Amino acid sequence: MTLDGSTRIADEWGMSDQRPGSGTDLLGFIFIFGFGAVFALAGLTTLYLVVGRPDTVNSGDPGVGAIVGGIFALIGFGIMLAAVKMRSLTARKKAAQAKHPEEPWLWRPDWAERRIRSTQGRTALFLWIFALFWNLISWSVAPLALRDAPDEPAAYIVLIFPLVGLGLLTAAAVVSLRMRRYGESIFVPTSLPAVIGGEFRGRIVVSRTIEPERDLRLKLSCVRVVTRGSGKNSSTHEDVLFANSETIAVGDLVQDGHQTEIPVRFTIPWGWPPSDDSNPRNRVVWRIDAEAEMVGIDYRVRFEIPAFVTADSNRQLAEVPKRPIDLETADRLGRPFENSKIGLRRLEDGAVELDFPAGRNPGMMMVLGVIAIVWGAIVVLLAQSDAPLIFPLVFGLFEALIVLAFLHALFSASIVHLRPDGVGYEKRVLGFIRRGWHERAEIAGLSVDVGSQSGNKSWHRLRLDLRSGKKVVLGDGIAERDEAVALEATAEEVLGLRKESGRTEPVRE
Repeated sequence: MTLDGSTRIADEWGMSDQRPGSGTDLLGFIFIFGFGAVFALAGLTTLYLVVGRPDTVNSGDPGVGAIVGGIFALIGFGIMLAAVKMRSLTARKKAAQAKHPEEPWLWRPDWAERRIRSTQGRTALFLWIFALFWNLISWSVAPLALRDAPDEPAAYIVLIFPLVGLGLLTAAAVVSLRMRRYGESIFVPTSLPAVIGGEFRGRIVVSRTIEPERDLRLKLSCVRVVTRGSGKNSSTHEDVLFANSETIAVGDLVQDGHQTEIPVRFTIPWGWPPSDDSNPRNRVVWRIDAEAEMVGIDYRVRFEIPAFVTADSNRQLAEVPKRPIDLETADRLGRPFENSKIGLRRLEDGAVELDFPAGRNPGMMMVLGVIAIVWGAIVVLLAQSDAPLIFPLVFGLFEALIVLAFLHALFSASIVHLRPDGVGYEKRVLGFIRRGWHERAEIAGLSVDVGSQSGNKSWHRLRLDLRSGKKVVLGDGIAERDEAVALEATAEEVLGLRKESGRTEPVRE
């Protein structure tokens, strides 16, 4: 078994060769360890001067100085221990590479053991370290900056940073409480690796008994994680290349003593890039996300799985066939699926009406609303300060765009009529109405793409592709890709459209 297939696909997608030979990143270890040592030394020095030699410094409140020094020391030693652990993991990975040069799915210990641990532990650790560091700096700087607040209103902008710190602490606490309630979750694959161009099965073993209020959702996704810039100007962006969701009925969960098993089964089409972490600034990650609504804190867990081309890959396996909505069931529910935010009904003349109501994505609206309030406060403070006029103008322009996005999410609505002879639509935003109708002969097909994205959360759009080249968005803000694809298949069925047979190429946007 070789990596030739994976390497070729990786090259097509602009990824790096995963074959071993890059060497241990000693400079990276020295940098991280040294960075932690500086923090630890600063913390210990502060503790010594404030507590052991208070007569040598003007320390103010010794208690505050001791707390600050202790936090710096803890963060520093934590970074140093993390560097040592990373060094050890790197050495183990190099040994596994030498032993299994053509099987990268055996390079990670939990992958090789077929007991893939969730990312919750790493997420909680990162959040706590980052939240403590952020709060230490922001709560130390804010009081100093506010001394000039009566004379300089713009100084109040600094209050945003402690508020963000409280949000980070809340997020860290939620992840920790979720881990405490549900214990450890392990993904046990039936076969290793997940085969690109094949079927992938396994089970999630939860160390607690869970009883979801509704059906559990599983999502398989392929994400490209790209880091641009360096230092304080660096930014990381995730592009969802492929995603597929499945619903697991509550009755399909296996309760075994004090634990729960969640069955996992996905088909991975041919043509998508394999897992690749050889370049930390341009990685391809395959994930499985599981979510279930529970009383109190919801169950939510994520796993990173190995996906590669192997001898078992079926190069003829294209996208999973699109399944139209069961219109009889949907008409009875009044929506495509039980938890859908979109309305659906069948009209007497055989047409299908889709209703995309206003305010259908409260999560998106909440995020945009919070950003709009914070950004608006910054604009007001800048306008009242002595800052050059260009600053409130530029910030005000961004505020206008954020408010427009919020209003669109809050008030945008559309009604779509799907008929055998064409598609009609009516869009409404803040009293403005736009109507349209396209004959069947004008329509080349329908498509689904990502309209907006936050982290790895994507909202999809259902588009009408016209033969003239124009694309008309029929409805947006669709939270699940499988629902958007089902709507696409339903529209094609009503219109009598048929896709050409053969391999479906992945959309590379």
